[in-house]
Amino acid sequence: MTTPNPLQAKEATGLATGDIEIRIAPLTPTAQCDSIRITIPCGDTPEDLTERGEKKDFQRSVSLLHSNTRWTASPPALSPDKKTSTFTVHADKDKDKTLTATDPLCIKLSKVQINEKVGTTWVEVAINKNDAERRQLTKAPPGFEFHSLEAKPQLVENGQSARLSWYLNKPAKLDLDWVGFDEQGYAHEGIRTITDGSQGLVLTTDTEALHNHSFFRLTAEVGDSSGHTKVHCSLSTVVFVNRGTFQTGPLIVTGTTKVMGQVQLLAGNLKVTGTDPTAFKAYTPDTDGIVCASLTGNGKPAQITFTVSDTPTGKTVPDLNDPPGLGLEARRVTLSSAGDWNYTEFFVAAGNYFTIGGVAEKGSGISIRWIPLGAGSITPSG
Repeated sequence: MTTPNPLQAKEATGLATGDIEIRIAPLTPTAQCDSIRITIPCGDTPEDLTERGEKKDFQRSVSLLHSNTRWTASPPALSPDKKTSTFTVHADKDKDKTLTATDPLCIKLSKVQINEKVGTTWVEVAINKNDAERRQLTKAPPGFEFHSLEAKPQLVENGQSARLSWYLNKPAKLDLDWVGFDEQGYAHEGIRTITDGSQGLVLTTDTEALHNHSFFRLTAEVGDSSGHTKVHCSLSTVVFVNRGTFQTGPLIVTGTTKVMGQVQLLAGNLKVTGTDPTAFKAYTPDTDGIVCASLTGNGKPAQITFTVSDTPTGKTVPDLNDPPGLGLEARRVTLSSAGDWNYTEFFVAAGNYFTIGGVAEKGSGISIRWIPLGAGSITPSG
């Protein structure tokens, strides 16, 4: 974390300073910490942070976020080649050296004099005797401001968009990345180049239609006066969707479940299907759901045939007398009984359709029910 964010390179004449805060917390609930080593790069290149890294060139403070245990930072020291400056942090003598995940150690470098080269620099942190880890820091052009990314509204209904706004005071190339879900509930990622920023303006753009909680990252690309060195600064926000669309894999439910719609009886006697092998009745559901059917032949063979179209209504209903697999945009499900009880079930997506037809002997026991998986109903379409 830096102040300002991002850091700003100094102008050819003048002075630019910045603060850097580093927070150290264990991944486990508690951990022993004997020492922490902080290293910054020194010099006048774009990869360097400062040209001044000696004892009195910047201030250091160390504290726990919540408790009062004292920790101390040693004076910084330049390496023999003067390319890095390093100092160490440790708990005061005879003090508890335990760090907790809920009370991070805050190490702050204050009034660091930033050099005048725009670029990407770094800070290196080594805990105990572990390998050092680097974190990148951006040095933007002098006076650059890019902040206050907001989404309004931050909670939208499924299928609505939100408006993003932000402050940018210098021309920049802007890319908007977003991660969310499409209308079918599948994960979706997108990127869009928006515009060049105009100085001193609050800029806006509308999102795409959103179907689930979505993460947005706005990245500004700016460069030095010569245009040779480019840096990237990013802001992020989240837009929440009320009653979002989602997809699941295998689902295990250990508690009570309840579907939103009501089960509908589609057939409980022979009047719907009759005994005409060419007759059928078509149904179109408003929501995804499952057809559950049972058949008892009452001692005689009986059969019901379902065709399930995986395309929206408006397509021609297949001829049940066509051979299976020849020109049919449908799945064929046959429920047969040799006089005993038999059962089948199949899924139908919202907006598609299915038919009920075939032959059932008089006196057969029939039950065909629609179980919706959302708020909706099912209606005959032919």
